[in-house]
Amino acid sequence: MEESRMPAAGQADLEVAPVASRVRRRRRHHDYAVFALGAVVGALLCGLVFWWFVLKPTPVATPVAGTASTPEERALQANVQQKEAELRFLRAQLDTADGQIAIEQGARQTMEQSMRALQEEIGGLRERLAFFEQLLPPGPAGSVSVRGMDVKLQGDALSFTTLVTRQGQGLPEFSGLLRFSATGLQNGSPVTIALHPVTAAGSAVGAVAGAASGSNASTEAGTEASEMHNAALVLRFDQYQRNQGVLAIPPGFVPESVTVQVLEGDSVRAAHTQQLSL
Repeated sequence: MEESRMPAAGQADLEVAPVASRVRRRRRHHDYAVFALGAVVGALLCGLVFWWFVLKPTPVATPVAGTASTPEERALQANVQQKEAELRFLRAQLDTADGQIAIEQGARQTMEQSMRALQEEIGGLRERLAFFEQLLPPGPAGSVSVRGMDVKLQGDALSFTTLVTRQGQGLPEFSGLLRFSATGLQNGSPVTIALHPVTAAGSAVGAVAGAASGSNASTEAGTEASEMHNAALVLRFDQYQRNQGVLAIPPGFVPESVTVQVLEGDSVRAAHTQQLSL
């Protein structure tokens, strides 16, 4: 019986031996896996620690306006704000200067246009003057003449327009006066009177002289004094001058003709008479 049992126990041991071997191999593989996993985890932890303490970038604080922490930063911020204010002021001045330049350019362009228009007008007047000079009859240099005269009845006064010319060029300026007189009837009698421009008060006094009687010396002196102060009678020109004005008619006088004389000092340089149609 014992001999029969012994083979059975040996057979069992033979069957268990492979199983134990397999278990031991699995344990060794498990130990290797746990060791490898631990090694990997340890390496990761070491790398994380190394990155955290060595490679991690230090965050840079972004300065916020109005939150400077140090005196240097506050001074720098104040300087920047001052420069920005100066820049805004300079830009405002530049805008103002640009506006003034635009206004000045517009005014200059307007003046240039006006000057061109005046130059064109002056050129046209010179051409007309040259044309009229060709139409005038030749005469001695410096001779003065009344080239045109237009007298019209205007209520209780006479309006007049005269054109006085002088021959020649390059002569000294002519300085003289116009003197008007009229021939007509006063109270039914023929008389010749001096005519004077209407004053600011709307009246004038003329000296009445009969056909046979001469004019009063004191009246003539007063007449010349009044004429010297009336711009409508003053002559001051180089080649020609146009005068306009209004002459007063004494009460009760009916003019029939008007004569104008060009005076240079006491000399009569020219005269012209126009008949009136009443």
